[in-house]
Amino acid sequence: MNDTMQESKKATDTISVKATVLREVLEGAGLHASKDSTLPTLNAVSIEGVEGKLIVRATDRYRLIKGEVVGEGDLSSSLIPLADIKRVITLIKEEKWEREVQLSRVGDLLSVTYNSNTLTILLCSGTFPPSDHLFPDISTPSPIGEVMLNPALLADYGKIIGKKSGIKLIFTGIGKAITVELPENKNIKWSALLMPMRGIN
Repeated sequence: MNDTMQESKKATDTISVKATVLREVLEGAGLHASKDSTLPTLNAVSIEGVEGKLIVRATDRYRLIKGEVVGEGDLSSSLIPLADIKRVITLIKEEKWEREVQLSRVGDLLSVTYNSNTLTILLCSGTFPPSDHLFPDISTPSPIGEVMLNPALLADYGKIIGKKSGIKLIFTGIGKAITVELPENKNIKWSALLMPMRGIN
């Protein structure tokens, strides 16, 4: 790749997202990231900007969540440590209007700019595990006799959707990941999976 092409790529490695929407999607994804700092690629949240969308992913090996929001621009896949996700949320936590956050990547550094303030984040060196293929075909749900679920993990969905909404669990086979269908959100398209606990399954 010549220098001109490299500079062109850097110039377009930027995406803008409404602050209130970015905060909401990062808060939801952050709940699903592993809290184990010895697993750096899981103790993180993956973000990627493509075709007018910011796609956010996180997993703790027992759950997987993907959130899609409207964005302007493109951003190459970036893995942000969970501690830095919390810093970004703090930066934009009081936003009540429709101002935008700009996320720009150069090399292993991601700059998050909001309201004249900028955070510079050193991205994780690894890559987020491939995950889109894990979402099953739910057009033909599978009946099962019984299943054991971790109530603490289920409770986190309530933090995303609020106490007045419900979630739908769709089963596709014994011992297989359960599709968690969250209510429609005008800002975020959520896709989520939950693994059953071992013992019954």
